[in-house]
Amino acid sequence: MQQLPALIRKEIILLTRDWQGLLLLFVMPVVFILIMSLAMQGAYELGGERSERVAIVDEDDSYASRQLVSGLAGRLQGVEVLAPEASMTPAALREGIRDGHYRIAIYIPDSFEDALLRERSAPASREVAIYHAPELPAPVRELFTASLEGGLVQAVLLAELEGARALWGGFDAQQLLDDLPVTASLEPVYRGGGETHAVPNAVQQSVPAWLVFAMFFVVVPLSASLLVERGQGAAWRLRQLNVSPGVVLGARFPVYYGVNLLQLVLMLGVGVVLVPWLGGERLDTGDDLLGLWLIGSGTSIAAIGFAMLVASLARTVIQATLIGGVMVLIMAAVGGVMVPKAVMPPGMQELAHVSPMSWALEGFWDMVLRYQDWRAVIPEMGMLAAFGVLCWSGAALLYNRHMG
Repeated sequence: MQQLPALIRKEIILLTRDWQGLLLLFVMPVVFILIMSLAMQGAYELGGERSERVAIVDEDDSYASRQLVSGLAGRLQGVEVLAPEASMTPAALREGIRDGHYRIAIYIPDSFEDALLRERSAPASREVAIYHAPELPAPVRELFTASLEGGLVQAVLLAELEGARALWGGFDAQQLLDDLPVTASLEPVYRGGGETHAVPNAVQQSVPAWLVFAMFFVVVPLSASLLVERGQGAAWRLRQLNVSPGVVLGARFPVYYGVNLLQLVLMLGVGVVLVPWLGGERLDTGDDLLGLWLIGSGTSIAAIGFAMLVASLARTVIQATLIGGVMVLIMAAVGGVMVPKAVMPPGMQELAHVSPMSWALEGFWDMVLRYQDWRAVIPEMGMLAAFGVLCWSGAALLYNRHMG
């Protein structure tokens, strides 16, 4: 009974002396979270507070063009409409995009209202032009194009109604369009019923993703510890003292489980406190801390079991570092850590299901994106725990073979 506490104490001493490994486990993911949360703020179009700057030049300055501009401003949420000098030309608007003053510009030509009414005196050029920076995401471009086309249809109706007002008597054309008997509404539906929670944002993608990545990266210090112990003959001496492989491997579990829980608390704290303090969006962790602990524990079991299997397969520390590091990177790339699964093609989204990191991400998203209760993470936790136990069993068999 004294073997296990002694081995745990030995592992804690070794880990606390490995400052490089501790920096890798705690500082690296914090840096990734800060960089990705701040750099990608609003990029996922998940309801972040970042606004898109749009320059609109209205050369016509007519009733129809003013209605078009006001309709665009009201239709597009999170858009900051700039009002450059009315005399700016399309070339000047393009120059403003090149200089980075804005990423979208709309040019409404003169005689715009006349063109809507199809008067013969209207000039040949009747095009409302949209200029955009090449890096502007395609969904944003399509959103502006669709909104502008919808605004043009409304502007045509308003212009026709204003033209007919003299014949039909006094009425408010805008009021006629506003008083539609049927309207459309947009309401997010959360599986957990948490309709009062904020819309998911970039930090809620970055924190769980890099937290899972960091938890699996215990493969580097854990495998190094096991291989050094084996290489220096300590493992053989423990075997001569009738210490079973299960005890030798099991002594590492509580130590690295504690490390993973510290990572969980630290990374969530970074998302809740540090990221918004630096100007980013705040992580909403939901209300069910039990669910976060359950999925964090399942992820830890999987990560520790995987690390033990890698250490048992490798023969040197360099091999373990390379194999473990490459496998973690592959699982992260496939599982939605480095590339959000939402932007993957359907085939890659299906492939992501084979990665344990994807299971862990889904579990964390059940808590911080979908706001479900702890019961929702039981399937993911079960898969992660089963994966970890399977890896641990394989590691014990291989370790016993090496020692034999």
